[in-house]
Amino acid sequence: MVEVSVCFLIQGFLLSLSFGRVQLQVYNSWKKCDVNEDCTHLKACPPLKYFLQSADISWAREAILRDKQCGYNSYCCRKEGYERRSNEQCVMLNDCPQFNGRKWTSDILKSIINKICYIDHFQPLVRRRVYVNCQRQEIFPCQYDEICRSRDSCPFLKLKRKKAQNILMSRQCGINTYCCPKQEFPDCPADEKCIRLDKCLRIHNTTMEDGANLMDNRQCAIDTRRIDSDKRHYICCPEPGNVLPTSCGQAPPLYRMAYGTAARPNEYPWMAMLIYENRRLSTMTNNCSGSLINKRYVLTAAHCVVKDKMVNTDLVLRRVRLGEHDITTNPDCDFTGNCAAPFVEIGIEYFNVHEQYFNTSRFESDIALVRLQTPVRYTHEILPICVPKDPIPLHNHPLQIAGWGYTKNREYSQVLLHNTVYENRYYCQDKISFFRNESQICASGIRGEDSCEGDSGGPLMLTLNNDYQDIVYLAGIVSYGSENCGDRKPGVYTKTGAFFSWIKANLKP
Repeated sequence: MVEVSVCFLIQGFLLSLSFGRVQLQVYNSWKKCDVNEDCTHLKACPPLKYFLQSADISWAREAILRDKQCGYNSYCCRKEGYERRSNEQCVMLNDCPQFNGRKWTSDILKSIINKICYIDHFQPLVRRRVYVNCQRQEIFPCQYDEICRSRDSCPFLKLKRKKAQNILMSRQCGINTYCCPKQEFPDCPADEKCIRLDKCLRIHNTTMEDGANLMDNRQCAIDTRRIDSDKRHYICCPEPGNVLPTSCGQAPPLYRMAYGTAARPNEYPWMAMLIYENRRLSTMTNNCSGSLINKRYVLTAAHCVVKDKMVNTDLVLRRVRLGEHDITTNPDCDFTGNCAAPFVEIGIEYFNVHEQYFNTSRFESDIALVRLQTPVRYTHEILPICVPKDPIPLHNHPLQIAGWGYTKNREYSQVLLHNTVYENRYYCQDKISFFRNESQICASGIRGEDSCEGDSGGPLMLTLNNDYQDIVYLAGIVSYGSENCGDRKPGVYTKTGAFFSWIKANLKP
């Protein structure tokens, strides 16, 4: 008699049937779980269940389930109460050097499952969704300028969160504690970003070329592992110079007096004093003003920087002073004894004059941009004014002018003065043949107040209410007027809004 045997694989069981004489043999082909695993349903094994729900490993689900299957709809699941080894820590899969940067294969994914310590259900991708017990490196003693702290209490480690795992592994000084630089630094302002010194070219290049110590009030972190200064120091890096700030024209809420009286300290925090060197007398003097419009540029009149117009040929523009009020004191203090920060002086990198200014003997297109050698840092005393994108209707609106120009006694004022003036374009159209209404503003005070010599380049300011907040705009720039100040004749101002496109085009990073 011929004996025939047939084998069938059914649901993990191998059945062997022999014909000629009946013989039934059953073999279990499912794997046997490890000693630290239980054979259970998938729903009862959250680590495996939620691991397989990761959006980017759907291609490996069937292979992983086959490998973990221990019975009908049952899979090997790590037992609860698994104790993490002393040389392990629970970290994001993407931060574990054993798995970070490796290409996923079925075998690698299988090896991850029993190391899972936490699942972040809000993350779809496995590298950020899954946390594993990761082997940590040797614990190191901290250096003399470091202190052992948790990551959340160390500003430097919080700053480096994206690349933190390699740093954490090399600087661990205890369980979940790490070597943190002892230095404490203030947070950067909202318009600045804390980055490595060599990545902030606006500060780094100036420091390298001029040897200027710009990091004293900008340092925000230090990487004590680095020796190279460029990579060791982190600074608050300012926004590029070709950006006009979204927050501007916000002066403190002070009562504004008029008619040539002294302004209060910090009343106009965008006021800039232009400092000239008299090469013949070897002295420094201030002849013009300007307005800070961002961290790198001051807007002023062209005749304040072009020689043979109004600037004496012996004078050379050298610096811009910001945060000034009373030129006889530093710092400035009010009658209550409260003092402002000392003024800041920054060198001139270059200036741009409007091209049309050279095509006429009159004061048309009387506008210039002065670029500072280094970005200024905004403070309570130093803030930018808003530049209007278009000319602003000024009829019946009170306008403020300010400067350190001549007083009624024909002497330069030692303190910042201000006046209130109003638009008076019809007078200029009738009396001044070369007045241009489309690019100039005509304005004077009720009792004849006006800007005077020394006020040139300064701001003509308009305050508008925007969402219940007063915002100050640079409506115009002091250009020219009568030789006899305060003789009831209006002054002429460059209309800033008419030159907005030119201003934007000439701002450089």
